[in-house]
Amino acid sequence: MKPALYICFGMAKSGSTLAFELTSAILQAGGVPQPRLGDGAVAPGARINFRQAITNAHLRQMLHEADLLGARPLAIKTHGGVWGDMERAARDGRITGQVVVRDPRDIACSMLDAGREGRAWGMRDGVPITSYEQAMAHVRGQLAHVANWRRILPDAPVIGYEDLAFRTRDSAALIARQLGFDVDLDAAIALATSRFTQFNKGIAHRWRHEMPAEDAARYAEEFADFIREHDLAPPNA
Repeated sequence: MKPALYICFGMAKSGSTLAFELTSAILQAGGVPQPRLGDGAVAPGARINFRQAITNAHLRQMLHEADLLGARPLAIKTHGGVWGDMERAARDGRITGQVVVRDPRDIACSMLDAGREGRAWGMRDGVPITSYEQAMAHVRGQLAHVANWRRILPDAPVIGYEDLAFRTRDSAALIARQLGFDVDLDAAIALATSRFTQFNKGIAHRWRHEMPAEDAARYAEEFADFIREHDLAPPNA
């Protein structure tokens, strides 16, 4: 039996909404409907099947609704970590998914953008994050989430921001292969991008132009293993 849920986990501002929309479009093209789940499963008011963090109660409701619908799998987007019964669901074959990553230096730049604009994920205790030093703790948390999702879903494809943003067809092909569908990728991309409403600056390795050299060096040292493991450094860096 196919997994009930396909978890689209992504680091914040990593292109995970586009990855989710690509996944949803490929599933639909493969004959798997992707209806929006109820508010007990996904975030109330959300246009897509999204939960910032998936609790045991949310997971149970998601699985219940997916089983009732008979659509397998249903794509779910999240930025949260692995909590509660998620590991058991993975072990039992009830979920599969993908992991979307981005250079921690770019994540920090986007976080400072959010702080300047007063958006929630750029705030801590109601106070905007205004320095790369402040952003570093958040970035560490994001990396911990990546490690945990990769641990419970060892076969999940890991997709980088630059691949999603600038080599979208290659990313779509990777997702389609994982799902086992031979679909019209160009049509799926067109559908996904027509529904895509969240945009990053669309600049490859933006930290090179925005992050002070001292902060860039500190991030490079702190997150060297992650950057190397996921091949996130700019060419010739």
